[in-house]
Order: sequence, then C-alpha cells, then structure tokens
Amino acid sequence: MSAPSPAAAAAAAAPRGAAVPADAAALSALPFPPHPPLAGSERGSFAEGTIKKRLPAILDTVLADLAAFAAASPAAAEAAAAASEAVRAMQAEMPADGRVTPLAAPRGAPAHLREVVEWTNAGVAAWQRRGEKLGFSGGWLGLPWLVVECYLYARLATIVAAQPTLAAADYDPFAKSKLQALFKSGAAVGELAAAGEGLLKAEAAAAGDAGAAGKLLREVFMYALWGNKTDLSMLVDASKLDVNASVRGAAAGAGAAGNLLVDEADAAWAALQAAPAGGRIDIVLDNAGLELYTDLLLADCLIQSGLADTVVLHGKLLPWFVSDTTHRDLGAVISALGAAAPPEGMAVPAGQWDSARRLAARWGGHLKAGRWQYKDHVFWTTPFPFWWMEQAAPDLYSDLASSKLVIFKGDLNYRQLAYDCRWPLETPFPSALGPFRPAPLVTLRTLKADVMAGLAPGQGAALDAVDPDWQVNGRFGVVQFAPGGKKA
Repeated sequence: MSAPSPAAAAAAAAPRGAAVPADAAALSALPFPPHPPLAGSERGSFAEGTIKKRLPAILDTVLADLAAFAAASPAAAEAAAAASEAVRAMQAEMPADGRVTPLAAPRGAPAHLREVVEWTNAGVAAWQRRGEKLGFSGGWLGLPWLVVECYLYARLATIVAAQPTLAAADYDPFAKSKLQALFKSGAAVGELAAAGEGLLKAEAAAAGDAGAAGKLLREVFMYALWGNKTDLSMLVDASKLDVNASVRGAAAGAGAAGNLLVDEADAAWAALQAAPAGGRIDIVLDNAGLELYTDLLLADCLIQSGLADTVVLHGKLLPWFVSDTTHRDLGAVISALGAAAPPEGMAVPAGQWDSARRLAARWGGHLKAGRWQYKDHVFWTTPFPFWWMEQAAPDLYSDLASSKLVIFKGDLNYRQLAYDCRWPLETPFPSALGPFRPAPLVTLRTLKADVMAGLAPGQGAALDAVDPDWQVNGRFGVVQFAPGGKKA
C-alpha cells in the first residue's frame, strides 16, 4: 500500500477546531440555497438523467474494474465479489429513488474516511430534515443532485475499505481510466509541452513588461480552462475519449468562436498586479490526466514568472467523481512524463517528448523544494457547499485566506461555489458565492451542469437558440473573478 501524503495524514489527525458539530441540527442552522437546488426529481432535467443513467453506468465501470482485479488471486476474487455485491445494491437504488441511508465506516478505516462518513451522514440528514418540511423525498431523486453524487463516492470508498484486500492494495477503481485518458492525450501533451517551454522563455523575456506578462498569463489560463473538457465523470468510458482537437487549438479559437461566455481574466491579472510580488497562489484541482497536466503548466508559469513563490495544489483524499485528482494521480503524471520514452500507448513526437521530460523534471523539483505544495483536506470530499466552509472547516478557510489568488478548476468546484442551484443567469457571480470570500478567486470552468451565474442580459436566451444543451455539454467555458473579503 502506498503511503498517504503528508497532507492527508495531517488532515486525518488534525481536529476540526471551531467547526460546527457534524450533526443534522447544526448544519440545518447554516444557509440553504436561495433558489431550488438541482435535483433528479425535476423531470427531464440533466440531474435526473445523471442519477438514473449516468451514475449507474459509472458503477458499471467500477464492476468491470473489480472483475479485472479479481483475477489476481483467490483473495482478490473474494474481495471483488463482496465489493461488487455492495456496488450493485447501491446501483439498484438510484433510478427507484431509494432512500439514501447512513454510511458506516468499516472497522479499521482510516481517520479521514471516518470523518468523510461523519460529515456525509450529517449533510444527508440535514437535507432529509429539510425535505420533511418542504415535501421532497429523502431519496436519490428527491435530495439535491450534488448531495447524492458526493454520497455515491463516499459510499464507494466505504465499500472498498470494508475489504482488507482492496484496502491493502490502495485500490482506486478509476486509476486505470485516468491513466488511459492521459496516454490517449499524447498529441496534446506533446504540443502543450513545446508551447509551455515557449511560454516560459517568453515570460523571461517579458520581465518588467506588465502588459506582455498579462497576455502570457491569459494564454496559460486558456490552456487550463479548456483542459477541463476532459472529464471522465461525464464520459464514463475513457476508451471513447477524443483528444484529436488539442487543448492548445481550443484555447486559441475559443474567444473567436464565441465559446468563452465570460472572460474576466483581466480582472484576475489586475488583482495579482495589485498584490505584492511573490507570495502564495492556490489551485483547487479538478480532473487528473490532461487537465492536471495543463494545471501544472499553469502552476509552473506562476512560479517561473515570479507571480508566486509558492503554489498550493489542493486535491482529493479519495477517488472522487471518477477523475478528480488525488496525490497518487499527481505522482503518476509527473512520473509518466519523466520517463525516458513515452509510456506504451502514448504517441508523442520525439522532440516534443524531450520538452515534456524537461517540464516533468522541473515540476518534480518544485515539489521537492516546496515551491509546490500538495494538500488534500477532508472538506473537499464532503457534499457541502463552499458557503459552509468557514463554519464546517475553519482551518481550511483560514488557510485559503493566506492566498493572494485562489484558482478554482472545473465544474464540481463551480457547483459547490454557487451552491448548485438555479440562479437567474444574470445574477452577478460574486453574489452566487454567498459568504464564501476567503481571498480573491477566479474560476476556470467548462460548463457540464446547469448552474450558472454572471451572464449578460439576454445572453442565456441567445445561447438557448444556438445550442439548447449549452449548460451541460462542455462546449462553452467561463473565466469568472470575485474579489476577496466579506460580502457587503
């Protein structure tokens, strides 16, 4: 079993300090969304289709991976059979709106999983209490989509932990698909490696030229934004991933094609210019694979440009939403790209692979020297909106407040920022953040869920006419900024 990250061990051992108690009554005193949350009970909604079809299909991939694991030994077969039975039971509950039942951490489960279970149960119970008052069910379709989707991955973690053979193997049912997605991205990896080295040279040449430096930051922002298109929780089957259109090409053409709906990159750059040089910038990661690669390119540029002395990378403690980044995924990407030759199944031109190797070597150096730090707080694997962070995880909120800019990647982070509810589309983005204002923040997101704020008047109606699925198909992106400090 691989050793846990130092951040994971610290998070597991550290007390929650002044956090609210993990019970439904305490959580019920925290703010609930001001608009209806996305839920599977809304007929014909994306949430309904997700819970009835996409999530069960994801569990089919888990069952297939367990079947492959079973071939390793009789003990593996026994563990896989028991885990598969538990997965199938959960799978059957979803389309029938079965009641979401409390989780139990298996005996010997690590401290961080026990805490995830505690908080997940409290969050589900708080919403079930609210459902009793407002008349919606306490099941998979009645509860908010965000709550039940997080519950699925927490429950899957308890299923794995209940089998000592799986736990000892540090089993991640999505590990193969995450690596497969990276290996299928060879052309984009090579192209971005060459572009990344060019960016770093341009940054060195632009020293002291704020205008040129701002343009370079914007370019790497676009790489990281459009890297978010590679989300395996939407795709289900990594073998169908199409990376022939490179992220670099998407980034270059996004604005001209009208796919970038909100562009506040200049506001983020202005916030960085207003802050002292150096200091700390945080990136709250989303997907592993190609997206993580683009995020690391962004983190590298932030260090090499002098905009930050330290970049803190926030990931997940558990396998989460299929492809979310864990500490092991970070190591896997850097290790794979640092090899003498591309891994089997990854086609990268020789000259570009040399660029990828040089980047990977420097990235490993950033981690070793502490210029990059990896943290994985338990809060990121709860069903809580970020509106609740200051009360539920004051240590994390205080930590983020030390940053001069927090970069939130991807759709799940956006859903938790904006409470995953149906905001009027013209609601100002900072208003959708509620009380969550630890530091200036920017979100880089391609839209794969129908929660959105910050559009111009009439923009939503125009998009409906162009593409009725614009909120959920990953075709469109946003760069949205909010200043730090409490809401006035």
